[in-house]
Amino acid sequence: MGMIATLLNFILRPGSTHFLGFTVASIVFDASTWLLGYSKRLGLGLLSVVGLVAISFLSTLVAGFIIGNLFMNPMFLSKMFGGILVFAVIHGAGGIIGGTLGIIIVKGLEVRKIIPR
Repeated sequence: MGMIATLLNFILRPGSTHFLGFTVASIVFDASTWLLGYSKRLGLGLLSVVGLVAISFLSTLVAGFIIGNLFMNPMFLSKMFGGILVFAVIHGAGGIIGGTLGIIIVKGLEVRKIIPR
């Protein structure tokens, strides 16, 4: 999905290279969940949910570091966010929110038998 989003991004907005940070985050998320066995882990309850949200946090933290370091003005980051670390943690918080919502949506679709378990 991340590669499709990246392709669409560069077709629709060729100059928005900052999206590469999200592409890397998508790769980190996909590789981490694959290594942990996503299909086996999601049904294990609270521990698996916490693990997936943690992976979501870490992958978006990586995106924040990449975007902040490669595509943002360091002076702007210092004045607005207090530095790259705060900027990355804000991205990570978005990963917690997005990961939580993603799990809720996937579980809801599974319960309604719209997607197979």
